[in-house]
Amino acid sequence: MKLLITGGGGFVGARLARTLLARQQLDGQTITRMVLTDIAPPPADLMADARVEARTGPLLAQTDALRTEQFDGVFHLASAVS
Repeated sequence: MKLLITGGGGFVGARLARTLLARQQLDGQTITRMVLTDIAPPPADLMADARVEARTGPLLAQTDALRTEQFDGVFHLASAVS
């Protein structure tokens, strides 16, 4: 299972990523890959996991590339807090 978490470098997104990686499964399927997108890079402990890939930068700039990928699940947590 390949998952995408937008806002994956933030507090809530990183916490969700850690929880899912620790459980190793979602809906009975093994998590094999996780893509975390955010304006800032994810914490080092997440990047140390071989299943995690980071995409750093504005989400809008990443949408064309993300659209071509197949994801089994998406958690959209990105926001502009200002």
